[in-house]
Amino acid sequence: MANTCIALNIFNQLVGSYRGQIRLKNISEKKVLEYADELRRRGETVPNYLMKADGLDVILKLDVCKTCNGTGKTNES
Repeated sequence: MANTCIALNIFNQLVGSYRGQIRLKNISEKKVLEYADELRRRGETVPNYLMKADGLDVILKLDVCKTCNGTGKTNES
């Protein structure tokens, strides 16, 4: 898939900005799912993300655990 490098960069950027969101212009949710599936098949790590359509755009946001606030640690650990 020619665009997997772009998809990998998008998901890597998403990991680095877990409090923000990324707006992808002129793309469908189906296409984003295809990119994520292709990356997983290639063995790449794809973060858990939330996705919503906004007109012709898709907004991606990292799915962050509310308890650990994205740190991976709870208050007890």
